[in-house]
Amino acid sequence: MAIHESLPGVEVTICVDGEALKEYEAENEEAKHEIEAVRLHQAERTVTKFVESVTGKVFCVKIQVHPSCKESLYKLGFETLVDGVRAMEPLISRRAYCTSTMEELILGFTHRATSTLQRFMFAEIKTKADGTNLEKINKDRDSMAQVGEIQVYVHRLDNGIQQTKCTSQQITLNRSYEDEIHEKALKGESKSHGVVLGTPEPITNGKVFKCKNIDGKDYPRAIFKFKYRSTGKIIGSYGGRYGDLVSSGNKTIEALKQLLVIERTPEPEPNILDAIEDLTAEERREVADVAARLRKRRLASDRGNSINTKSEVDESPSKRARKSENIVIVDLTED
Repeated sequence: MAIHESLPGVEVTICVDGEALKEYEAENEEAKHEIEAVRLHQAERTVTKFVESVTGKVFCVKIQVHPSCKESLYKLGFETLVDGVRAMEPLISRRAYCTSTMEELILGFTHRATSTLQRFMFAEIKTKADGTNLEKINKDRDSMAQVGEIQVYVHRLDNGIQQTKCTSQQITLNRSYEDEIHEKALKGESKSHGVVLGTPEPITNGKVFKCKNIDGKDYPRAIFKFKYRSTGKIIGSYGGRYGDLVSSGNKTIEALKQLLVIERTPEPEPNILDAIEDLTAEERREVADVAARLRKRRLASDRGNSINTKSEVDESPSKRARKSENIVIVDLTED
């Protein structure tokens, strides 16, 4: 679960099949805003995590507010953006969570006009390396700029006024990942999936309130960010110390994990032949190349440690004595 020390008692998680996805630490990106005070505020209030995405899996955003949250008497609004598009902003009042934990599930995009819901689903990004149509590459780059991230901004809101009719036009996700994206459009980023929407399902529309933001839209109480990636991309971006050596897909990375080149959770002793059996000739060459380079790194490191140890052992007492003669003791005692 993602939590932030500035807002104790509030937890945000991404769930698949009713279970919270495992989270990996990630560095916060620099906040983008023309006002420095806003950038500093958001930097202090942001927590970022990696979570694993699997093609075709339906997911939801789970928000929990516990009684330990002492956020005055205002409502808390959880503005949720998926791939840069605002999904919704559920409201939770202090009166609701002061005695028991309140939970909200953001399942997808709701369409009030048709009283339907379309659930969130991970879709694989297919890439290609051929083709040099600059206009197409730029178009793909623009469309992919905000893909791969789920954001939840927590705001303090007044009680607001209930709306009998919601007239605002809701923007929804309309991306499709059937077509291949040029690799250059990703600008070297380790994005593996985007979010698509499922088949519309009938729902009962909930209440809608028009509320005033107490602190201003640019000054949220906390910001939760989740970068969703395939396991291999997470290793390349964060978890693997050797991610700079790996350029191909998951099978190569999984093979490297099996061969103990990349650290992994302890399991029964692997069969090395099984680790490379399903690889193509090119992927096997890459595994061999990475393993060779790692051996060179380790040999160089071991050689350096050996030299340092030898110099310490070989240092004679006379040499140590001569060094100590260079020490000057300054007496600062007043007469």
